[in-house]
Amino acid sequence: MAKCVYKNTDDLPVIMSVKDLQNVLGIHSNNVYELVKKPGFPSIRVSERRIVIPRDRFLQWLDNSADAKLAQ
Repeated sequence: MAKCVYKNTDDLPVIMSVKDLQNVLGIHSNNVYELVKKPGFPSIRVSERRIVIPRDRFLQWLDNSADAKLAQ
C-alpha cells in the first residue's frame, strides 16, 4: 500500500475515491468496500464501477462515529 501523502484534512481531495480512503485509513481495499456498503456511510455510487466519498461528509461521519464510540 502506498504511504499516505495527506498531512491534514485540508489536503484531502474534495471528492475522494476508494483508493484515497484506503490511503487515509490505512486499510485494505476489501475493508474500504465493506465500509462504503454500510448504512449511514457517505458514499455515492456514480456508476457501476465508481464510488466516491465527499470529503466533508466523510469527516462528519468520522467525527460522529468517534463520538458514538466514546459515549459507550
